Amino acid sequence: MKTIETTLRTLPEMKKALADGAISVNAYERAYAVAADASAHDGWFEPTVETWKQALGDIGFDGADIRFSGFGCQGDGASFTCSIDIRRIILFLADPPAPRDAILPREGGGEDFWPWISHKAGGVGRQDFMHLMPVAMDGNMEGTVRRISGHYFHENTVEADIEVHGHYEIGEYSEIVDHSQDLLSFIESLRLDLCRAIYRDLRDEHDYLASEEAVMECAVANDFHFDERGYLA
Repeated sequence: MKTIETTLRTLPEMKKALADGAISVNAYERAYAVAADASAHDGWFEPTVETWKQALGDIGFDGADIRFSGFGCQGDGASFTCSIDIRRIILFLADPPAPRDAILPREGGGEDFWPWISHKAGGVGRQDFMHLMPVAMDGNMEGTVRRISGHYFHENTVEADIEVHGHYEIGEYSEIVDHSQDLLSFIESLRLDLCRAIYRDLRDEHDYLASEEAVMECAVANDFHFDERGYLA
């Protein structure tokens, strides 16, 4: 029986072999392409999107459905639709924490996304809408973020809205509506900042996964070995 021996190499070893002239450029490029495809796998964005869903929910953007397209074409971007917990977002705007580039543990368990959200939004100015809290607590104020265009997913393809329900005197109702529209303007400004931040995070993650560092890490983590021609063994 004829025995054929072949040398198997990891991707970093393939790179060194290329530099030493032991393998061809085509062999290295073939091996690298396998690892690059594995690095930027289907669903690469899911951890980033899931983190953002939790963060948005923590400040009152409940049940966020995040959509995006990218990267580098006109119309690319990210946005989300959701219901708005008016009570929670009033509390967030009334006392936004100092920005922190970290998700912190919350006293009593769970994660505190507020400082991280403040950081991602580029800082959040304090806005006191506590006078609207009784209306929100009574369930007479509903907020949503809805999609207004189906062609793209950037931040301007959705918009926030607030509706006031309940029975009030005409003057009182007008005052509540006016204040709710003031609140809406701050919610909309925050939403725009967060849509842009989501897109930046997704773009940065995509760019990293396509980098040589990430491709090498993926190949090593998956214990990829390649033959002399660059085929996965």
